[in-house]
Amino acid sequence: GHISYWNKAAEKLFDYSKDTAIGKDLHELIIPEKLRENHLNGFKAFRDTGQGPAIGKTLELTAVRKDGTEFPIELSLSAVKTKGKWSAIGIVRDITERKRTEEIIKHMAYHDALTALPTRRLFSERLILELTHARRDKNMLAVMFLDLDRFKGVNDTLGHTMGDRLLKEIAVRLKNSVRECDTVSRMGGDEFTLLLPGIDRAESAAKIADKILDMVKQPVILDGNRLNITTSIGVALYPTDSDDAETLLKNADAAMYRAKEQGRNNVQFFSPS
Repeated sequence: GHISYWNKAAEKLFDYSKDTAIGKDLHELIIPEKLRENHLNGFKAFRDTGQGPAIGKTLELTAVRKDGTEFPIELSLSAVKTKGKWSAIGIVRDITERKRTEEIIKHMAYHDALTALPTRRLFSERLILELTHARRDKNMLAVMFLDLDRFKGVNDTLGHTMGDRLLKEIAVRLKNSVRECDTVSRMGGDEFTLLLPGIDRAESAAKIADKILDMVKQPVILDGNRLNITTSIGVALYPTDSDDAETLLKNADAAMYRAKEQGRNNVQFFSPS
């Protein structure tokens, strides 16, 4: 387990000189303390047999520098037997930038670029997960579908830039209207959805919907323009309205259109009729 070769790139990567590193236990030098035991256990088997879960593979691991900072690495290991003893040759690559890029791409895939709210894709995944929890715990959950009333008039009269700023403000208000465990999503355009897990009765969902109506209709001042907007809300409940994620969302959407038909700026619960 002791280091016998340490090149210039390793010196730069871990900030230990060759003279410092040679002879040191590799695990104590570059493996975070909280992860060290697992690595040592794997190395014991390798030392005796030349075999191990990491040999011949490329793995993503966490390493630590001399100053204590942890960072992600890609490690490729191969085994060599010399004078009856097994040695491991490791090639290490710092993948900090790659991981950062992956996180950015993942965030872009799951979050709306304008409002930073979850997208339809992330909302659907969370809904499926929460339905699983609701079935297990025998809880209710609510799905809400919101559409801003006469939003097109804002874009037509003040421009899309002003419309986008209004959407961002509405997104903030929606987030402030719900609990930490709830999900607010932008489906596209001026449509939003909300996922409310663990509610105890329909009245609880109605209370939150009424709060959202009040929050949304408060005037928004943008560049001296006083904007008054309202929203129509449709609500579908599990398990009464459906136990299927796609159907719940469809039913909430249908209830929202009924709210539009009832004069806008109101809440309607799904009804099969």
